[in-house]
Formats: sequence, C-alpha cells, structure tokens
Amino acid sequence: ITWTVAEWLRGHVFTGFLWNPLGHVWAFATPLLQGAALVGVYGLGTLTFLVLAAPVAGWRATVVALAAVGVAGLAGEQTMTTTASAEDSTAERPMVRIVQPNVAQAEKGLPENSARQLAQLMELSRRPGFDKLAVVVWPEIAPSQVIGPGSPDLRVMAQAVPPGGYLLTGAARSDEARERGVWNSLLVIDANGAVLAHYDKVHLVPLGEYIPFHRQLTPLAGFIGRGSFEEGKSHLTIALPHLPGFSPIICYEAVFPSAVTGPGERPRWLLNVTNDGWFGTSSGPYQHLVSARMRAVEEGLPMIRAANTGMSAVIDAYGRILASLGMQQQGVIDHPLPPSRGATPYSRWGDGTLLALVVLLGVILLARTSPRIPDGHNSL
Repeated sequence: ITWTVAEWLRGHVFTGFLWNPLGHVWAFATPLLQGAALVGVYGLGTLTFLVLAAPVAGWRATVVALAAVGVAGLAGEQTMTTTASAEDSTAERPMVRIVQPNVAQAEKGLPENSARQLAQLMELSRRPGFDKLAVVVWPEIAPSQVIGPGSPDLRVMAQAVPPGGYLLTGAARSDEARERGVWNSLLVIDANGAVLAHYDKVHLVPLGEYIPFHRQLTPLAGFIGRGSFEEGKSHLTIALPHLPGFSPIICYEAVFPSAVTGPGERPRWLLNVTNDGWFGTSSGPYQHLVSARMRAVEEGLPMIRAANTGMSAVIDAYGRILASLGMQQQGVIDHPLPPSRGATPYSRWGDGTLLALVVLLGVILLARTSPRIPDGHNSL
C-alpha cells in the first residue's frame, strides 16, 4: 500500500514525473500488460509488488504468485484474441503516414537549418503513396520556426497535405504578434494552409519548457534562458470530416495515466508527437515508448506516435506495436489506423479502480492483523 501511494505521489506532486514505473516490467509480454485496462499502470505496479514480495511469505505464496502471473498472461492473451476477432477488421480505415525526419538535436532549431529541414519534411511526406493517404503526421515542433496566423510557412506546409486529407504537426504556435506568448502545439492544417484546429500542450516540463513563476521573474528574464512556453487549457478531442476523432498528447504527456483525453465524447485514437532526440541513443526513448503503449492499453485506444529521432510507431488498442521505425533512422511509416476497443474500466473510472484495489488490500491487512480473542474468553 505504501509503495502504491508513493508511486502515485511521484506522478502528481510538483506536477509529477511518472517515468518508468514498476508496472513497466511486463512490457516484454504484451498479454501481461492487459491488467492496466482495469487498474492502470499504478495498479499493475501494486500487483507486481505483491508478486515480487511473495518469496518473503514462503514457498506456498511464491507458487501462488507465479500461478497468478500465468493466469493473468492467459487471460490477457484471451482478451486480445477474443476482442480483436469481434472488431470489424474489414471496414475501410484511414491510411496514416508517420514522418520521422531524424534531425539531430544539435542541428534542430538553428535558423540556418530551418529551410533545409522543412524541405526534408516535405520530401518524406510526398513519397510514393501520397495520394492514398488521409493523414500525414510530423513530430513535435517539426518546423523549427514559430508558426503564427498568416505565417508564410503555412503555404509551404500545405504541400504536405494529402488530397482531401490533413497534415498533423507539432509546432511552436503564436497568436497575433506573439502578444500572449508561444505554445508547444499540435496543428491541423488543410490543403489551403489554413489551421483548422490546434491543441496546446497542457503538461509542460518544468525547467525544460517553462520556468516556474516565470511571470514573477520577468526582471530576471535575461538570466533564465529563452523564456517559457505558455500552458494549454485542457486536453481535448479533435473531430474532423472523414477522420475519426482523436486526442493529441505531446511528448512526455504520454507518461501520465488517466490524463490523455479531454472531456466530452470519447476519441477513437490517440496521437502522440514527440522529440526524443534529447535522450540521444540511451534507453530513454524505449522507456518513453513503453509509456505510450501503456496509455493505449489503459484507454483501449490505438495510438499513432511520431518521434523526431525514434521510436515512431503504430500501436494498437492492446499495446502491440504493429509498425515502427528504429532509433536514429529517417523514413516514413504507412499504416491504416487500427480500430479502437470499447471503453475500458480504467478509461471510465480512472484511479477509482486503483483506490478500490488499495482499499481491498487494506481490508485484507486489517483482517490479518486484527487481535484474536482466545478461546474460553468473552469480550465486553
């Protein structure tokens, strides 16, 4: 119980940073991730802790724990097989192209490189098969320049819009004359270069994307870097003609359970745009990908993930990777949008299912530790 509470606090206190929680240890076996659809990654971590602690209670508890893992794996496999077979796999699904430009972090954002990098994005977007696409997806802040109303770059970016479709791109967005600041955003662009919709990142990285209390520190602006992104208002679902509604999440927003969709109608898929170039060739991008898979399982929704340097991926509603591009690779993924599942218990009730699990453990604990009245004695 203490472990669960501590991990939950790590995901919430001081804006939270739930990186690589205990439940991620099952990522090697997708069937064992399916419990997250019921209790989320926090609850999966709780159950994992019980399995790992079982040897302390003796060999019988260890056998029971191992048997429970086997049953959970079989149940997860059965869920994936049964539910997937019940879905309409014959329905026509929009074709999505994910673009992974693989721009080194040291090169990104340099003004002298912006035109070349934009041309590279255009070339990748318009490769053969372009006319069969419904959507082209670029990663987080793909164009290095700030995109504002009437920006001339919008006319160039419009050339990456497939016929009758959309370009979905991460970008630094400004309003008129940047009077109210700049946002880390997801833009929906049509063939005319018009921004049809946008999402502004809600959960910014402290000290990476904003300086805490930066407005109060305005006199010190010259000493605290290039400034801060503004915070978005809320998560949302974007609905577009001829495209199932989706909820965007930008970069590390994907690590937060029960915080990837907005109020109102349930989306049909999740879109994660990110730039994992900051991690280099470390384990970071792979851990970040596991977080994305967990959100797909919890919500019962497929995810399209576009990463600057990798790993870009198409993830189904069970957390399976259907297609991917590896680290430090340039290229595109063309794949039909996977189907969604029905709403999972966790997508309906969020951490309410975790609370129920913790309460159950508390009841068991109290029952095990309550003092017993010796035989032959009466209690007042």
